[in-house]
Amino acid sequence: VLGLIIIPLLGYYLLRAFHKIYTHIVSIVPRRLHSLLEEIRLKVHGVLGGFIRGQLVVSSVLAVYYSIAFAILGLDLALVLGLMAGFLNIIPYLGILTVFVLVNLVALLKGAVISKFIVLACVFGVGMALEGSFLTPRIVGKRVGLGPLSLLLSLLVGGELLGLTGMLLAIPVAAVFKIFLGVALDHYQSTTFYKG
Repeated sequence: VLGLIIIPLLGYYLLRAFHKIYTHIVSIVPRRLHSLLEEIRLKVHGVLGGFIRGQLVVSSVLAVYYSIAFAILGLDLALVLGLMAGFLNIIPYLGILTVFVLVNLVALLKGAVISKFIVLACVFGVGMALEGSFLTPRIVGKRVGLGPLSLLLSLLVGGELLGLTGMLLAIPVAAVFKIFLGVALDHYQSTTFYKG
């Protein structure tokens, strides 16, 4: 609970102070590397911005899908539950599991029969399959420059190393790592050692 309060505050103050921090870092770096540092900063900025925009697009599409599906099934609070299902999807597994439990509780309170719970499970199954196999690889992967295999591997490694936090950070970290690797490879290929 303390982390949920501190992390957004820390993020806010880091974003406010980022320009000062970056200016200080640039003042330490030798002048001959300033253009390279600026190039890396612009690439990282583009990738992280693309990641956030991609996640918002995926969440919006899923929110519309779930809202329509819940409304068709006649659930109370279909729009609210649909928006929650779409936007909590950003938190891998935990977000969609929370909404799944809430939706089933709402259906139970309304006196739903077993067939409605089966249909709800199918709605969530289709939504998760759509997100995992089509939306995230096509939209988020395209914006951050990672293919479906890279996305999957980064999520698996992030989840294995840091659990839920690792899965949240896996894609942006992998995209930034790809940028640094690309810059290092370009630098290496321009050396006399590489050219022979």
